[in-house]
Amino acid sequence: MDKKTIVHVEVDSIYHKLFQRELKDQFGEMVLYVGFFDPLVALDFIRSNKPDLIISCMYMEGKKIGGFELLRECKSLHPETPFLMHTALGYRDEFAQSGAEPDSYILKSPDPSDLMRSIAEFLCKQTVQEFMKT
Repeated sequence: MDKKTIVHVEVDSIYHKLFQRELKDQFGEMVLYVGFFDPLVALDFIRSNKPDLIISCMYMEGKKIGGFELLRECKSLHPETPFLMHTALGYRDEFAQSGAEPDSYILKSPDPSDLMRSIAEFLCKQTVQEFMKT
């Protein structure tokens, strides 16, 4: 089975390290983690690559675009790629106003089990779909 590419966009460097470590602990060599602090740099990568899953925080203070804009751009580039919005803020109603809706929305928590469970569900679903195509 090919490695699944997970793009992670997060402005907090500590959270990047924690997320990367948790992914490695949970999924080992099954995933390729590609992390970005800047959503515009992530968007450049996504334009030239097709990740299997995109995970982004919602608000990115000090950046030219935030999670909503990144979501819209990613869905226009790769509408079939799951986009998981991961945030400490509970603003689900703003998705309707943003013009795009993530495939999943998870509140940040000190316990990463909900996030890891969602990632596993997306990866399993993709693996089954790939298997059914063969």
